[in-house]
Amino acid sequence: MNGSSSDRTLGYACGRLLAFLARCQSPRDYGASAQLLDRYYGSASTSPRFVLPVLLRLNRHHLRKIRDDNPGFAFNLEEELETQLAAFRTTPQGVPDFPPVLSLPEQGRFALGFYHQRADYRAASLEKKAAAQTKEMASDQ
Repeated sequence: MNGSSSDRTLGYACGRLLAFLARCQSPRDYGASAQLLDRYYGSASTSPRFVLPVLLRLNRHHLRKIRDDNPGFAFNLEEELETQLAAFRTTPQGVPDFPPVLSLPEQGRFALGFYHQRADYRAASLEKKAAAQTKEMASDQ
């Protein structure tokens, strides 16, 4: 998870997690066309405890499909999922869980987390493309 520790609220982490789950459903466009966004963004941004467990269960299917086509990418996604879920390790009661309801300020942080994660995916993709072009240009010389 990128950003400062002040960014790491549960609402922010929920938003980043939803962007990750959308990416798993639609990896070629970093989740931009994932159907779960149309169906679940609103409820995930207000009541994550009731939505994210369902989406995580459905995510197993998407990861299995990716693993069939590209095992290395699936492994990287599994590692990223573990990192994304680390934000939910403890609660004031000492039990890991998603927040039941997000306040309006936390809903704003959810949106920030969601769009920051998507921007991170795009930036990483651009860096990878630039590195590949640099490597290709160097090999042509």
